Amino acid sequence: MNQSDTSPPDNTAYPACSACPACLHCQPRLTPTPLALRLLPHHQHLLRVVTSKPASLINRVVTLAPVRAILAQQLGIPRTLPLPPLTRQRFTRWVRVRHDKSFPERVHDKVHARTAQAVYLFLGCAAQYSDLAVGVAAVQLLEAGGWNPLLVRHACCGAINARYGDAAGAQALAQHTLHRLGWYTRRGIPIVGVSAGCVQQLRQAVQDDPSLNTSDTRHLLSQTDDLLTFLARHAHRLPLRCPEPPLRVYVADAASAPRLAPILHQCAGVVWVAAAPYDRVVHPDLLCRMQLRQGTDAICQHPLELLAELL
Repeated sequence: MNQSDTSPPDNTAYPACSACPACLHCQPRLTPTPLALRLLPHHQHLLRVVTSKPASLINRVVTLAPVRAILAQQLGIPRTLPLPPLTRQRFTRWVRVRHDKSFPERVHDKVHARTAQAVYLFLGCAAQYSDLAVGVAAVQLLEAGGWNPLLVRHACCGAINARYGDAAGAQALAQHTLHRLGWYTRRGIPIVGVSAGCVQQLRQAVQDDPSLNTSDTRHLLSQTDDLLTFLARHAHRLPLRCPEPPLRVYVADAASAPRLAPILHQCAGVVWVAAAPYDRVVHPDLLCRMQLRQGTDAICQHPLELLAELL
């Protein structure tokens, strides 16, 4: 990797920030309305129901001004906050199509958990429902590095509850997810999260709730990292190619810069720039990428998508 500026570009908060825990300066932007608080315990079921409908129809409906007004009034979602479009295929559905449909997922997990180099892929809600390409890129990178990713059912970290101020609901979801992850770490299988925000949410939940701060949980968290950090520690295992012509990459998120650097260091064809012109804009948050696309003709990607492109 060539760097035209040795200092990674500073990240700034965007008006449409989704308030994910990955950025320390972000603050929650969702208003805890009575209806939103009643629906929060069932939000995973509601998301599955909504995403079972035609994605193109749902994506068009939620852009209508009357619908956005209802969402703002009833669910506390600001009208200025862009809603991520739903994908036509959920990540877990992609997993089932990719593998033998007759092979139950739980059996699949436990059989392959006994193989060498197994890792548990902890998926975030964005990759599950709106950012399928990022989940696919995560699988491609792990497999290219020689790992066996356990492609499992979706588990929620509780971030959406935390954004609404529902601390009890967030803690309950985090506790359930930690319990599920513990089966793998007790068997020496590391956890890699597609979203750094989801991993941070679990760490925050343990910090906030002393009852979760047990020796088992501390061991679990010591074996858990976001995927970009995990890949940075094993950068030598990724068979990245040098693109021709060279790619000029602008990293719009300061937190991603130090984790990307050791991976891209082996790619002489990637030039790290701090200002236009550039070919790629990299940011881990989906809503931030949506807003960045409005101000540039460059391709806006998740860091994992960029790395998968270089395989």
